Amino acid sequence: MEIYTIEDCNFYSVLCGETDNAKYILRYIRSKEIEAEFVVVEKNYIDRDFCVDYSKYYSSSHTKVSRTCRRIHFFKKPQSGNLEELFKSPKGTEVLQELYCGFTVIDGIYEVKGGLRGHIGRTVLPTYCGHKEGCEKRGGRSFFHAYVQKVSLFGHELKLTSLPFTTKDEDVGMCATAALWVAQFPLVERHGGNRFSQYEITDAASRIGLGMSGGRRFPAGLFDEQMTGYLYEKGYEVESLKADETQKELVSEAIKTFVNAKVPVIASLSLYKAEYDEPDGHAVIISGYSLDANGKLDGVYVHDDNVGPYARVKFENGVNDWKYKGGEYEEYRSIKLDALIVPLYPKIKLSYLPVLKEGKIYSKQLNNAPYEIMLIEGKDYKKEVLRENYTLFNLEDGLDRTQAVKEMLLPRFIWVVRCTYKGYKLDFLLDSTSIERRCIASHCVMPPLSEK
Repeated sequence: MEIYTIEDCNFYSVLCGETDNAKYILRYIRSKEIEAEFVVVEKNYIDRDFCVDYSKYYSSSHTKVSRTCRRIHFFKKPQSGNLEELFKSPKGTEVLQELYCGFTVIDGIYEVKGGLRGHIGRTVLPTYCGHKEGCEKRGGRSFFHAYVQKVSLFGHELKLTSLPFTTKDEDVGMCATAALWVAQFPLVERHGGNRFSQYEITDAASRIGLGMSGGRRFPAGLFDEQMTGYLYEKGYEVESLKADETQKELVSEAIKTFVNAKVPVIASLSLYKAEYDEPDGHAVIISGYSLDANGKLDGVYVHDDNVGPYARVKFENGVNDWKYKGGEYEEYRSIKLDALIVPLYPKIKLSYLPVLKEGKIYSKQLNNAPYEIMLIEGKDYKKEVLRENYTLFNLEDGLDRTQAVKEMLLPRFIWVVRCTYKGYKLDFLLDSTSIERRCIASHCVMPPLSEK
């Protein structure tokens, strides 16, 4: 076991060089929201994804690349004692869990003059909201993609709520591959199935529209059509939303809807250096969003393989114009959002646009009442009714329908249009498994008397 302080340790510069990713991760884990101070290094770690990439690609390389990786863990400073004592004690797990700030895997390690070099692979760091279990909000304004990730470290079972991140491995894939790699985690978490390494993703996606890129398959920069085709081949439906000037509001609402639904959103970007230059294509995962004081979307958080996890982006002139708050991409004149690519459970046949139209109809009928669109599992909707102790009244006859809704047979996923009218919530439940806009139920949602 090797333990270092972050200030004294030059592990990133030794293993990765002075890369922008390494600098970002160090700033991130030392921020006031996380405050990591110590590093624990696993020297010989077997990473599942890299094992595949090694067997399919690196094992035939003339340069000797190590099959084993290094996993670097981050911890806060203990209030008493030291980390080494906690690791040696069978009772240290609880304290280590409170101190744990995530990990990063360095893979593809090879020798260079004066040291080692490698690639920043699977990285799991907490969101800005800190260590709270299941936390998704910060000050009621920011929302994040986050899932419980389990870690076994020297016999101690730890866990962290986060969305895994990776940088692109330019030997086996570019930014689109990294985005697809991240997207599969929430998809597999929700729907089951297999995860694939970066090599496997590039290999499968680049076979779609062979010759489209006009070059070799490795390393390959994938087009939007190839990313979409890959997701179709893996059994998902795909919602594609073009982000032109006429659809700014639509795109903003879609981001909130799908992030809240724990659905990964791939953002296809164009990066412009000069006015008449061809833009550079780029792909990132939208891993969260932030709201302004009026509840309007004013920015997103992204897993950007060129930057790091939960990188902050603000909108310059609406959702189509991006500016990174950390100053990244300063060499580019502008960053434009071109499209959203959203992989969905295949039985969700009713797409987002018809649901949005239905929401506008309900809103108009209620004197232009504000509304939101939610994609939620039927069982989770019933859990919300039970947990919040809601009473549901039929909109037509005013009868109590709370128990009837709890007992109602619902599809796995439902679209919910929730209008706010005269201080009340009005829910319209739509069947996601039908192309037609079929309303399963509609009712007024009444909170407990103590909350009125």
